[in-house]
Order: sequence, then structure tokens, then C-alpha cells
Amino acid sequence: MRFERWRPGAPPQARPYNTVQDTRFHHTEYEDPDYYYSCTPESVQTKTMDFPPPLPPLPPQATLGSGRVLVSNGGKSSATSTLTPKDKHGRRNTKVYLFGACFTAVSLLLAVTILGFFVLRPPQSLFGTQTRSTARPSPLILDTEEGRTYTHLPSQTVSQPPRPVDRVIEANNLLTLMITKRKLCIFEASSDRIEYSRQLFREEHIEGARLLFFTNLSHSGVPVHPLQFQRYVRNLGVDGDCHVVLYDRGQQIWASYAYWIFTLFGHKKVSLLNGGLDEWKRHRLSSAQYRIETGPGGYVQRLGTFQSEWRSDVILTFDDVIANADTKIFDVVDAQAPEEYGGQTSGAINGHIRSAVNIPVDGVYDFNENHWKNSTQLSELFESRGLNPSKPVIVYCSTSTRATAVWWALMKQNYRAAIYFGSWPEWLIRAPDYLKMIPDKQAPIFVNITDIQS
Repeated sequence: MRFERWRPGAPPQARPYNTVQDTRFHHTEYEDPDYYYSCTPESVQTKTMDFPPPLPPLPPQATLGSGRVLVSNGGKSSATSTLTPKDKHGRRNTKVYLFGACFTAVSLLLAVTILGFFVLRPPQSLFGTQTRSTARPSPLILDTEEGRTYTHLPSQTVSQPPRPVDRVIEANNLLTLMITKRKLCIFEASSDRIEYSRQLFREEHIEGARLLFFTNLSHSGVPVHPLQFQRYVRNLGVDGDCHVVLYDRGQQIWASYAYWIFTLFGHKKVSLLNGGLDEWKRHRLSSAQYRIETGPGGYVQRLGTFQSEWRSDVILTFDDVIANADTKIFDVVDAQAPEEYGGQTSGAINGHIRSAVNIPVDGVYDFNENHWKNSTQLSELFESRGLNPSKPVIVYCSTSTRATAVWWALMKQNYRAAIYFGSWPEWLIRAPDYLKMIPDKQAPIFVNITDIQS
């Protein structure tokens, strides 16, 4: 290597001296002492940043606004609240006041709504009065022969708990209820001959009564569906607290059957008019207040509010009766005529269920005097048939219509009774032979057989 003597002035120029031809390395990367002595240090270049410089540090407690400060914690900053307990308590009270104001406003609005509903509603009368309504009423044809259209409006009456009523009502008591404007629903129960019953009803009936069709209560001895019955009696204006009074034209079985249907479907205020229409007409001979009307009956102004139920304690099926053959829980009463009970009629196969005793309709109703027998007579009759007041009773006949008259008399004497609506025809077909009593037609008629119970 060749050196030059140093002289003041310009630095000596470096001469290239390479022993290795390698372009990958820069010439300044070699340790050349002349280079370090001859070259001045490179000036420091300042880099320009794209973001602003950091802010200077805040004081120990710098306010960020809204009562919060920034506290340094080991190089990290965190926001803490500087609200005093008094300030926190004030905010909590403000929330409580706002909630209380909202609750009070909602309560007042609800109270005003309820008060307006009860104060501004239109009044209702006995069977409902025609009231103004924005809703379009639904027409219902009750009399198809003359095509009369009755308009119904929904009832807005609040039903009260029904009060108990007597099972039987006398004509003079019914007149008193009519004069005092009690809430009554008077019905004449039709027979199974619908057109004939309609004709008789239009000729004469008790004032304010309506015709109750048998076919709307039963189909071949089987009760209709509860909702079908509910719809039918609602169309007649029946409410749950309405006192239903039933009568017929002297047979008693049609009125008692309607009574059983009303009881089966949960109505709690039902009475039978003792003596029916004939007794009402007999009182009319001495007083004109016992009024008689003609025509199809009164107009129904609104729908009723009756709600159907199902009382299983007043109705029994075939399975219930055949199970009783082993359990002996029930006493059994046959309400057929003595000839039918003893199998002495011609044509159909008649007889009775084994262990059943015979109590026909004329045993509980005096057709000569046209009234139900009194409590003493009924008690003696039931005791003579061997009925135990502490045991429930099954009642049946051939169609379940006559059985309801005997059932009503048993209920009047506080017996627990139920109707076997399948009656003798179903028993004759389904029951085993040893449970069917079909006596010889040449044998005498059995009216009161108590030894069969064994």
C-alpha cells in the first residue's frame, strides 16, 4: 500500500485499490484508515414524521370534562369519576322521581279508562234492550215458517253469581216475579212433534214465553254438544244469572227433560212450573193478571252470555252401568211403564236391567190433580222401592225422556241421581244376557220387584 505525506489543505484523494473484484460490497465497507481520516463525519439527517408530535404530559390531575379526570397509572392513563356522594344521591333521586311520575301517569290513564267503561256503557233490561252500536248486528232467523228476522246485540251485562232457586215454582210465585220485573227466561218445552208444538204455542202460551225446541236439546235421546246448546240458548237471550222457568202442556216429561239438559250443561237457576200451562190457565179464571199470549213469542233483542259446562255427575254411560253390576255402588231405577218393565207389551222386546226397581212417571206426578207429589209422598215411594238416601241412583227408561221426570223427583228429595241416556235399547244390545231381565209375556206384570236386587 502506498501512502502520501499529509499536507494542510485538501485531503488526499483515495485511490482505488481492490484485491478482490466483488461488486456486492461497497468500497466504504472495508477498513481503510485513510478513509476515516480523510472523510468528515456524515451530517445527521432528520426524518420527517407523518403524524404530529406527542402532547406534553398532563398535570397530576387534569380534568377531561363532566367531572372526570385522567390519572396516570404506571405510564397508563385512566379516567376516574370525581362525583361526590351527594351528586350520586341526587342523580339516583332524579331517576326515582321520573319512574314515579311515569307510573302515576299510567295508573291515572288506566283508572280513567275503567271508569269510562262502567259509566258510559248503555243499560240493559230483562231480555236486553235495543242499544246503539257501531258494529253491524248479526241476523238470526228463529221462525223459519214466517221468515221473521230477529236482531241480536252482544250483551254487556256483568253476570253476578247465581242464587239458588227452588226446583219447582207455583203459578202465583211466577206471577209475582213477573210483576216485580225479575230477570226471568220463561220457556215452553216442545214435544218431539215439532210442528204440532209450534202450532199449539202460537195459539196460546204464557206471556213472555218462548218455544224451546226438543230437537235443539237432543238427537235421538242423546244430548247435543255443549257448545251447540250454548249457542242455541244464547240466541234466546239466556244469561248465566237468568232464572229459567220451564213448563209444558201437561205431560211433564218434556219440561223435565229440558230441566235436565239445562242442569247437565251447567245452568244453576232452573225451575219447573208446577202444573204447567194448564195450572196457569186455571189461575187465569180467577185473575186476569195470569195473561195468555198468541203468536210466535217475544222478540229477542240481544245475545245471552250463558257459558256451557259439563256436569258428569248427572249423566252415565253404558260402561258406568255395567261396572255397577259388580260394584253395587248405585241403586237402579227403571222409569218405564209397568207393562214395559215386565215385558208384557207386544212388538218390541221389553224388560229391565237386573236389580232395577220400577218407578213410573205417574208414581211421582199426580196427573189427576195436575201437580207433582209432595215431599212426604215421594219419600214414602222411594223408601217402599228400597232406595237408600245415602246411595246414588241410576235412572233410565226407553228413551231417557221419562227417566228425567223420576230423576227430577229424586233430586228434589236430595238424592244423588244420574241419567243413563243409552237406556234400555242400548242395554238390550250390548249387555250380557245374565244382566237383562226379559220376563215371559205370559207371566204377571212386575211392578215392584225388590228381591231382584239380590
